[in-house]
Amino acid sequence: LPISGDRILYYSSKGAEMNYTDFKSILETCVDKYGFTCFRKNHYFQSGDLLIVINTKKSGYDNSYYVNYGFCAKAIHPDLKYPRIAECDIIGRFSNTASDKADLFQISEFDPNELRNCFDFNMQNIIMPVIEGGISRYFEIFPHAIHSAKRTLKEYLNVSAV
Repeated sequence: LPISGDRILYYSSKGAEMNYTDFKSILETCVDKYGFTCFRKNHYFQSGDLLIVINTKKSGYDNSYYVNYGFCAKAIHPDLKYPRIAECDIIGRFSNTASDKADLFQISEFDPNELRNCFDFNMQNIIMPVIEGGISRYFEIFPHAIHSAKRTLKEYLNVSAV
C-alpha cells in the first residue's frame, strides 16, 4: 500500500483512495444486514416501540465523518415515520474502535474490513441491545446519557437526570 507521510492510505476495489461513496456503501451493507432500510440518506429501523435512525455527518475540518444514531420512542412521536437525528429523543455517535479518534472516522486511514468490523461492533454493542431491550437499555449501557435525553423522554420513562 502507498504511504503518504506517516499514514497509510487504503484503496477501494477500484484502485482509488477510499472515498465517501466507499464509506457509505460499507455502512449501508452493515446496517442493512441488521434490518435497516434507507430513505433520504438515512437508515431506519422500526421495532415495537422504537424508531432508530442512523446517518453520517461530514467533519468540517477534513475528509472525516461521524456516524450518528438516534432513538425515538413511538409513544412520544406516534405520527413520526422518518425522523431526522434532531427529532430523536436521544442521540449518539458510533465509536471508532480502530483508532484513538473516539467517534471520528478518517476514511482514508481505514481498511474496508477494519471499517466493517468497527460498524458491526457498534451495531452489536449499542444498536441491537436497544432494539432488543428497549430505550431503557441505552441508559444501562450509557448511564450518563440520561443528561442528554430530551425532557419528553425523561418524563415518558419517569426518570430524572440526577
